[in-house]
Amino acid sequence: MWTANLFQVTTGAIGPQVNFKSLTWSISLNETESCSIDLTKADLPSIDLNYWLAPWWAGVLVMYDGVPIFAGPIISRPSESFTIFRVECKGIRALFDRRYVLDELAKWDTGDLSRMKIRFPMKDYGTVAQLVVKKVMTKPGGSVPINFPLPEKTAPDDEDHDTVWSGYDLGNISANNILNQLSNMTNGPDIMFRPRLIDGNSLVWDMWHGDEAQPTIPQKTFPIWDTTAGRGDVTDLDVVTTGTYQTNRMFVTGAGSNELTIMNAAMDDSSLASGFPLLEGMKALGATVQDEAVAYKGAQAALLANKEPLKEFQLSVRVDGEHRLGTFWPGDLVGLVVKGWLSIKDGTHRLRLLNISGSADGDVRMSLQTEK
Repeated sequence: MWTANLFQVTTGAIGPQVNFKSLTWSISLNETESCSIDLTKADLPSIDLNYWLAPWWAGVLVMYDGVPIFAGPIISRPSESFTIFRVECKGIRALFDRRYVLDELAKWDTGDLSRMKIRFPMKDYGTVAQLVVKKVMTKPGGSVPINFPLPEKTAPDDEDHDTVWSGYDLGNISANNILNQLSNMTNGPDIMFRPRLIDGNSLVWDMWHGDEAQPTIPQKTFPIWDTTAGRGDVTDLDVVTTGTYQTNRMFVTGAGSNELTIMNAAMDDSSLASGFPLLEGMKALGATVQDEAVAYKGAQAALLANKEPLKEFQLSVRVDGEHRLGTFWPGDLVGLVVKGWLSIKDGTHRLRLLNISGSADGDVRMSLQTEK
């Protein structure tokens, strides 16, 4: 059964339950979750709507059978019709789009701001992600109930692990931008914030992430969906194979501009010998890449991700099936059993779960890709 509550973002205190007319939600790997909920005006509890529907002060918690699936702040005043409030929400990561990884200063009108350097040397990329979030939570009004279940890890004392963010690069140093930069690095970690109840009246987000040795988020189970089972949990499956992004030479750019831009390229010419044409691509790695050797590693990673045609799976499963919502999340490895398809071989395929989405009156929809 689907339920929804309002809650207070900075404390995690859960407020009143609300009845809804419709509900949709989406959770994607390394991205900010989203949720849209329609509330019937005549059925709202007796609460002060100036607070409980206020952007950023209040949020919406969505649960299935008492398990938190989505929790995040309301991001705008609800749109209103004669009978309905439509409330739009984002995951807690949206808050970190609005936090810059800058030190607090007594005065902001000095040259110290543009000259500021932020660095976390000799730390694993996953730990850097943790430290970035912790740093912006120490700002005045910055505290939110985020838990860090994974230990911090050190890394070698080398250029790869002494990334510097500069105060003058304000457009690229929001906490969320830096989390995205870290995930996109070679061996960069997956990063997700998952809601969890800590008692009957409050919630926290657990910050889960991989590390350089194992970039994927740790998982407790390996769910398998069998498309061949009669009356099974799978209600629909679509397979799309596209060569749109297929590449055998990848160019990348890093910091700098004009002639001073850091650039490099990686090449896999084995497909040329088989008669494939040259297919070049490019990827911007961002201002944090300030060394050509680091850029080359980024080019190799981007090439590996794009050297084969992309095979995407769209899977629908029963919401009340064997594998319950809250036991699998984007980033997990899962199994898919198939038979009789032209585009995929018979058997069990290991796939990476990239997105889950759904509504209060339908199946759960999943997007998956072949695990490389």
